[in-house]
Amino acid sequence: MALFDLERGAWLVESRADEFENPASTQKILTAAATLDLLGPAHTFKTEIFGSVERGRASRLTIRGGGAPDLSTSDLWRLSRVLVEGGLSEVGAIFVDQSRFDENSVPPAFEQQPDEWAAFRAPVSALSLDRNTIELNVLPQAEGQPARSWFQPPGASSVRGRVQTGPPAAGDKVTWSLTATPGGAPLVSELGGTIASDLGRTKYARRLDDPRLVPGFALRELLAAQGVKVGSEVRLGANDGARRLVQLDSEPLGVLVRALGKESDNFTAETLLIALSQLEVGAPATTPWSTERGLAVLRRWLGERGLGAEGVVLRNGSGLFDANRLSPRVLARTLRFMWNRPGSNAEFVGQLAMGGQDGTLRARFAKGPLAGRVRAKTGTLRDVSALSGYVLRADGRAPLAFAVLLSGTAGRQDEARRRIDQTLAALVALAGP
Repeated sequence: MALFDLERGAWLVESRADEFENPASTQKILTAAATLDLLGPAHTFKTEIFGSVERGRASRLTIRGGGAPDLSTSDLWRLSRVLVEGGLSEVGAIFVDQSRFDENSVPPAFEQQPDEWAAFRAPVSALSLDRNTIELNVLPQAEGQPARSWFQPPGASSVRGRVQTGPPAAGDKVTWSLTATPGGAPLVSELGGTIASDLGRTKYARRLDDPRLVPGFALRELLAAQGVKVGSEVRLGANDGARRLVQLDSEPLGVLVRALGKESDNFTAETLLIALSQLEVGAPATTPWSTERGLAVLRRWLGERGLGAEGVVLRNGSGLFDANRLSPRVLARTLRFMWNRPGSNAEFVGQLAMGGQDGTLRARFAKGPLAGRVRAKTGTLRDVSALSGYVLRADGRAPLAFAVLLSGTAGRQDEARRRIDQTLAALVALAGP
């Protein structure tokens, strides 16, 4: 554990502060800090559609991704609507340009659970849609009738089987399995089971196995739904020199990082880490961005900012699985640096969860001496429990920066969290007002 008083400029606690442990999701503190410091809170990512339209027809449209982690089906509908309002009535083929990122869509260490279909393990890509996840919606009908079901993004999956509507109070017994198909073709969903007639619409999320062509499938479906005649071909490929028809900027980085600190979103963390590639010294601008290049920039940043690069092990940007090794001192130094960093201080502190109020801390620090005072990032794995952030003081005074990494907590996570919270409260009390 490490506890630093930003007002006094002194270390108050240094208990095994230089031992390197798995930081779990507190790794996202480094990812958020480096991207805000190096790219700036106003940085955005572009999604573009190119094509040559003559008399309402485009022989091909090319949709190109620029690394936006927040592109949604609603955003894609807005882009398609601009095309339709501009007179587009027919499209021969849709090409998807994923060349901004390299081809390694599975972040390092994610392979440790290869059969895990949960959304938290989604792959990354330059053009992603709905965080590279697929959502099943099930709407019950009259008892004994098939429930209605649909997917988002549209076109991401074909379906076999169906869910039946059960009697009221029968609960949710929906079954859904996904099967990957070769070449990036739509997934195959197997549906079954029942859903109670009184449950209303229910949603389920899974990761995509191969996300590369999904934005193209979705664009084809959205255009067709608006009356555009669209050919069946969806494939990977770069723009053929056609003009840009429409573009959409992502939310600024200062907004995007909230998904890291508050909700611990692994997909956004890995995507933003890759985006650091653009700052790699000496690399040609056309070189695809990659996790390895982003990590090289992150390591250099740790050294140049004096945060401590020696001994640090970095394999991914989210902290998921058994990947990284950080020390409490490195984390506390990073917190100290970002508190004093003009231009990105507010966005960095603001993206952290607020104790007792939101994000992954909504159920912690709601009462007691630290109520309303903790802004921090949690970290939880099967054998790790971690917490790093700030304890705020009154009257605008500089806070305390802290970092706690506990390992060997398998089966005792609730106890570990209680001990962290109690220890932090006791140390803050000893530190004085």
